Amino acid sequence: GMVTRHVAHPAQVHGLAETDLVVCDIRLPGDRDGIDWLAQWLGDWPDLAGLLVSAESTPATLERAEAEGLILLPKPVDPHLLQHTLIGLCR
Repeated sequence: GMVTRHVAHPAQVHGLAETDLVVCDIRLPGDRDGIDWLAQWLGDWPDLAGLLVSAESTPATLERAEAEGLILLPKPVDPHLLQHTLIGLCR
């Protein structure tokens, strides 16, 4: 029941109408990473839910994500874990 959209650059997320959930990698084009972008989007849209996925799970990265209150799932993401996390975020 979800409609998904993909954008080539994180700056294009602001152009998506009625976005409920953003799934974002940490490594993104440009000089900002997914932690920075997702924290901004969640601040801009109080009803938005967000999730980070990344193969980069260094202690520093995990600490940054946790400090922003973000969920970070390691790649490769187990499909059942992803499904349960998305369901939980959409409630």
